[in-house]
Amino acid sequence: MGIYPGIFVPDRVRAALLKRHLTLYGAWCPKCGQEVLASELQVDHVTPVAKGGPNALRNLEVICRSCNQQKGPSVTDIFLGLGRNG
Repeated sequence: MGIYPGIFVPDRVRAALLKRHLTLYGAWCPKCGQEVLASELQVDHVTPVAKGGPNALRNLEVICRSCNQQKGPSVTDIFLGLGRNG
C-alpha cells in the first residue's frame, strides 16, 4: 500500500497530502520555514523517481513552489520536456 505506478503522484493522493499538510501545519513550507499561499504548496518526491526514489508515500513531501524549483529539473523532467528550458 502507498506505492503508485509510474512517475506521477495520483491526483487523489496529491490532494489528500496537501489537505493533511494544511490541516496540521497551515500554509507553511517545512523546507524554508516560510508562510506561503496554500496554492504555492506542492507535493514533490524527496528522491526523484529518475534517481531511484520510489513513487510512494514515504518518498513524498509537501514544500513550496520556490523550494521545489530550487531543486531544479530532474532527469525525468528533462526527458519529458518539463525542465526549466523545456
